[in-house]
Amino acid sequence: MDSAISGVLNPADKPGDCAARGLYGCAHGFKIQQNHHSLNQIIYARADVFFKLLGIQFNINPSAHSKMAAPKQESNIMATLPTFTLPAPEDQVDQKLLADIDKFGWHVIGIEGGDDSPGFAFSIGFYYQYQHPEMLIMGLPNDTAHTILASIHEMLAAGGSIEPWRAVDDVASFPLMAIPIGFNHYREHLGYAMWFYRSLGAPFPALQLVWPDRAGVFPWQEGYDQQYFQLQRVLSEEPAP
Repeated sequence: MDSAISGVLNPADKPGDCAARGLYGCAHGFKIQQNHHSLNQIIYARADVFFKLLGIQFNINPSAHSKMAAPKQESNIMATLPTFTLPAPEDQVDQKLLADIDKFGWHVIGIEGGDDSPGFAFSIGFYYQYQHPEMLIMGLPNDTAHTILASIHEMLAAGGSIEPWRAVDDVASFPLMAIPIGFNHYREHLGYAMWFYRSLGAPFPALQLVWPDRAGVFPWQEGYDQQYFQLQRVLSEEPAP
């Protein structure tokens, strides 16, 4: 994410409207308007807290994440992770995220692409609710990414699961492959999820859904169309089996 939130909460907006204005945090008819510069600062600041719990230090400008603390709210969700406690919300955006997880079991964050980085969307709540890796998908239209993640949530709710380096069927009209996201990519791409899971004191698992080029070739396979690297970066640090 690349922004601090200057935005306005519009609960009446439809999910389809999320794609219309810049960066968004969208879940079940909810949109956050955000300033493109500030959201990255929030992600980095929240990721920094998570890394410090693991003994990893980064230099972050303290002014990048100056937010007034809101009163801690109680939740009726029973945490299924032994060491996990829900974070205290710091603003309305956090409150909405926690409310969505309480009501729906998950939340989705979408990030608009920039000149040198593709957009992406990721889940928050899959690991909390199902002990299943969080999911990220890159380079697709916002509504398409949201629909795919929603389909995965339905799969998990029905008892299904997604395994690393396996094809993912029945959630999109095109092939998908799930690959493990390397820990070095968490701070840049999963900062808000790191804030949510900060009480764990250890990394949560996350998978990237990767789609192929028009010929059906995946990025790690010979013959992949290099122009698609502008839309999708591989975040795994493991070699393909």
